[in-house]
Amino acid sequence: MLDTFGSTGHRLVKHTTPSGLTVLVLESKAAPVVAIQVWVGVGSADETAQEAGLAHVHEHMLFKGTMKDGVVRRGVGQIAAEIEAAGGEVNAWTSYDQTVYHVVIAKDFFATGLDVLADAVQRSAFDEEELKKELEVILEEIKRSEDSPGSRVSKALFASAFNAHPYHRPVIGYRDVVAGFTRKDVAAFFDAHYRADRLTVVVVGDVDANVACAAVEEAFKDAKSGARVLPPRPVEEPQTRLRVQGLVDDVEESHLAIGFRGPSLLDPRTPALDVLGVVLGTGESSRLTRSIKREQKLANEVYAYAYTPKDPGLFVVGASLRHDNLVPAMHALGHELRRMQDGVSPQEIEKAKAILAADMVYQRETVEGLARRLGTWQLMTDDPTFELEYQRRVQAVTADEVREAANWIFDHSQASVVALVPKAEAARVEPAALEALALEALRPRKRRTSVVKDRIVTENVRGATVIIERDDTNPIVAIRAAWLGGLRAENDASSGYSHLAAELVSKGTATRSAVEIADYLDRTAGGLDGFAGRNSFGLRQTILTPQLQSGLELFFDTFNHVAFSTDELERQKAHTLEDIRAKADNPAGLAFDLFNRTLWKEHPYRRDLLGSAESVTAATSESLSSFWRSRARAKGAVLCFVGDIDPDRVLSFVDEALDNDETLPPPQPTIEAPPEAPRVARLLRERAQAHLVTGTTGLRLADQDRFALEVLVSALSGAGRAPVP
Repeated sequence: MLDTFGSTGHRLVKHTTPSGLTVLVLESKAAPVVAIQVWVGVGSADETAQEAGLAHVHEHMLFKGTMKDGVVRRGVGQIAAEIEAAGGEVNAWTSYDQTVYHVVIAKDFFATGLDVLADAVQRSAFDEEELKKELEVILEEIKRSEDSPGSRVSKALFASAFNAHPYHRPVIGYRDVVAGFTRKDVAAFFDAHYRADRLTVVVVGDVDANVACAAVEEAFKDAKSGARVLPPRPVEEPQTRLRVQGLVDDVEESHLAIGFRGPSLLDPRTPALDVLGVVLGTGESSRLTRSIKREQKLANEVYAYAYTPKDPGLFVVGASLRHDNLVPAMHALGHELRRMQDGVSPQEIEKAKAILAADMVYQRETVEGLARRLGTWQLMTDDPTFELEYQRRVQAVTADEVREAANWIFDHSQASVVALVPKAEAARVEPAALEALALEALRPRKRRTSVVKDRIVTENVRGATVIIERDDTNPIVAIRAAWLGGLRAENDASSGYSHLAAELVSKGTATRSAVEIADYLDRTAGGLDGFAGRNSFGLRQTILTPQLQSGLELFFDTFNHVAFSTDELERQKAHTLEDIRAKADNPAGLAFDLFNRTLWKEHPYRRDLLGSAESVTAATSESLSSFWRSRARAKGAVLCFVGDIDPDRVLSFVDEALDNDETLPPPQPTIEAPPEAPRVARLLRERAQAHLVTGTTGLRLADQDRFALEVLVSALSGAGRAPVP
């Protein structure tokens, strides 16, 4: 029966023959080329322990000659020779779930390609001498995989993650098992599985669908049905604790891989996991690449992907790195995984969806790629067009679904960790040491005791006081980070540094330029800048709730990695020097500056917030960075979040974003005694008005008499009073 599917944009015909053979033909007239693929619905995961590697052996043997009724049809080497003589290519591959044989050939030689492939798949000779040669080739292939660090780590990861399920075995098999295969073993496996009801033939290219479908049915008319029933694959028991495996070898580069037990292809959570994998590890702007490779320089390469085959698979995160970076890289990976559990921005979600949609397009760009996609979805879902539905599901994924997927998948008790290091570093990957490292890096951070009062949550996070007030009146979030400092932390050489830092703090980080930050703030209708005063300085931000995730990332990137680039500093110094010069035109400001210098002789309050022309001119990127980092650290900071937010989510993000650092005492400027006698200072200028300022030292913020003083000042000055300096 012929079924035509038009949703692919090309004419697609699906036909099942009386013997059970499935035929898929897709007309694609872009080029005079045809791809022919035979998919066998048996892979290494369908083998018994005694057959481990047999599916892969067939991949090697089916092109080694054919025979029918005791008569050789094609000799050794003739299959490849015929295809190549027609300008085509022939090859095969084996996976856990299927074995595939494929030809790409010009449309004029379609009949040749189909005849050769049908002959090989139905009538392989399995010459005994050729089998011996190919087994030697496969054994060398196994040795080569053992010499490849990446292959060793991957095999060890699957062996650790799966105990009962055959995914724990390498597709290629084991040396001792493969070496013992006989022609009888190979022929028995072939007879059991290479039957019509286990075969799917896919044809894509410049053909007439009905004609090609009829040609395939004719080419496979001798194929018999009755494939051996595949035994149910063992179900893996739930994993209840972290698993680790350390490998040691003569390697120039260490390798680290973490696999979390995940779902199968058709699990409802898989689309969100695919998006998660792209956000985390695909492309130069992915989180792992940007943070671990580029910013922290802890890895040479870093990756993440969701492997979701026919049965439940793995979500894999890994890196290749210098040996001495194993510990910090493990912690950095754990940090990024926990950040994913806090959520992702809408921009990251849209970028990931675009990448996944583009991948589908690129994979379908050639007739071979189109055939591979049709065969994959046919064998996995019995619907060759299911990819279109799957892409629809991917494009419907929300940020909340990705966050939920991250919280589900990144469970350290469901993880397997494999590390490969050189012999000199063997102690690092001893089971106890590697398990301790992995647990510390991957387990959730312990929650702290919260103080909740009037909808306000207060916690201590890594030495910082975090205050959160949830207010869902409007979808807006205001954020402040404040430290004791300002004028109180300056000396003559650093006079004005608090103001300079406040002006520059939003002008670039280690990975974001001033233009990029400004562009982001414009696009998201947000605000980010610094502030500085006599007693404190800090960073403040306003963002809309939908941009909370990306806004928090920018805020803490600034918090931790503000750049104070030379170009931006020179530009700001010019502005500040102009402001200092312009103060000469403000008599009231001059009067207050003179008052401050007269009242205080040693205390920092005597200085101008803008600094002096000399200190500003002398400021460098290095000196300003040193000043900032001497005070702007986690311990001692006060972080405030007010708005339409989830306190638990914010606390988790803050916990991951802050570094452990040393506690610094607050600035302790010299305490001056009050003047013993009146002090008088005059500045004569040719102006129309005179300005008089009189005053004395006041009270500290914590002084209980301060409130009475506020009332007194209000009573004396009324609505028109000047501000108290």
